[in-house]
Amino acid sequence: MSLGQCVLLLLPFGGAFVKLFVGYPGLSLVGLYYIFRPRDGICLVKLSAAAYFGAVLLGGSLILFERWTGNTSGIFLYLPLLAGGVVYGLYVLLRLTENYGSLPVVEAELVISETVVLRVYALWDSGNGLREPVSGSPVSLVEKEVMEPYREFLAPETCRVVPYHSIGCKKGILQSFIIERMRIAREGEWLEILRPVIGITEESISVGGEYRMILHPALKKRRNNI
Repeated sequence: MSLGQCVLLLLPFGGAFVKLFVGYPGLSLVGLYYIFRPRDGICLVKLSAAAYFGAVLLGGSLILFERWTGNTSGIFLYLPLLAGGVVYGLYVLLRLTENYGSLPVVEAELVISETVVLRVYALWDSGNGLREPVSGSPVSLVEKEVMEPYREFLAPETCRVVPYHSIGCKKGILQSFIIERMRIAREGEWLEILRPVIGITEESISVGGEYRMILHPALKKRRNNI
């Protein structure tokens, strides 16, 4: 990044305005992309917003320190502490966003019966804390539009109701089913979960349709056939 900034400054064309409002943001986007490898443009925009928020926060902290102490001689003693606070704040902010890259989209197979298998792209979501209230089993979510053609193959006796809370809705009931098994692609192999609980949501899970299912994070720690 520093080398890129030096090269940008030495360019004989563009002018200060272009370099400041086009060159530097573009250079930052390239750096963020190669460091974090976001899966789509939305995640890249979120990363950029978080980075600029951190820069403004750090700059404001330094200005306040200067006004508070009346000098800048000791500012470098506190700079590592301020930088550490900004980095931690960015980490928390990114964890609260849509899991920008640490939880990738994977392929999942929902085996409803020996002859009925639904294949769907899914996302590991650390924010999914849904559990079936009786057994305590983790609940993964799939869009109603995806599951609807296979609904007739779901056994009525496996139906479960799962209470949930979400933003904009104080409480609700999620219709869920226990299927025969689920297979999830993980690190070059398949993780197999017996009798998983699958909740059916009427809401769209992803804006662009990159994935249509949300996996419970507890399943990631399981071994095959457990």
